[in-house]
Amino acid sequence: MALRSAPLNKDFHTWRSLTAFASYRIILAIGFAVFYAGKIGPEFLASDNPKLFVFATRIYVALTLLTLPLVLWRSLNYRALVVLMVLIDIAVITIVMHASGGPATGLGMLIAVSVTVACLLLGTVASMAIAAVGAMAILGEQA
Repeated sequence: MALRSAPLNKDFHTWRSLTAFASYRIILAIGFAVFYAGKIGPEFLASDNPKLFVFATRIYVALTLLTLPLVLWRSLNYRALVVLMVLIDIAVITIVMHASGGPATGLGMLIAVSVTVACLLLGTVASMAIAAVGAMAILGEQA
């Protein structure tokens, strides 16, 4: 007698993965704020433009907290929500990277994390476009 597993609920798993990504984004946003406010983060954090860093961090915390209910209540289309979240990440992390000294700080790797998650969650041509936008953001910051 073979054991049968219950059929996978694909919808449940995709939204659960998106919830985990939303949690990561909140931890990251609050981490930026705590590291800067407590002066416990790396020295390069906000080294070039502290006012821009604080502004970007406040916006990031607000936007991540605003997108969390959209994920939990499934208010938007799944794909649109993934794209929205990742584009917010790319924009804000690029600004944070600029305020902290540019690509040499390594903050651009946070963009790579968001792009990777988008590729895993979407798995479509849109993920290629998101990867291109992320790469252009990092290269644009370097120029």
